[in-house]
Amino acid sequence: MSHPNDTLESDDMGASQSAPSTGSLDAQGQPGYPSINEAFVYQPPRGDADCIRLIRIEPAQQDNDPLACTLVDVTFIEKPRYDALSYRWGDGAAKRHIILNGDGFLVGKNLEDALRYLRSHTQGTLFWIDALCINQGCF
Repeated sequence: MSHPNDTLESDDMGASQSAPSTGSLDAQGQPGYPSINEAFVYQPPRGDADCIRLIRIEPAQQDNDPLACTLVDVTFIEKPRYDALSYRWGDGAAKRHIILNGDGFLVGKNLEDALRYLRSHTQGTLFWIDALCINQGCF
């Protein structure tokens, strides 16, 4: 297991998440994001082995393409290599759309900025991002 090279802080935390619908606009009026209508449902981690939930940032053709991430369960026996990204809890006022497992999901602006940067500079890297990997609705 690798330790994070850098910890990026954000002043916004991950927020309400939801199921998709088509044809919606993101917070900046850009097409391509599922609507935020209901609470996103986190699936339980694999029950057959000890594992960690990580994020894969999906590649894009252009920088302004919708941000898409996929949650993946990786067993500890696989000795997963990943980087960690954390944020500072804030007022959560500025929210941005991303796609998480095909559903609309809201994150803070700073996390969106970090995901956009990481998408173009760290292809193939898995991440543990507390705002996404941990069900924030449990707290």
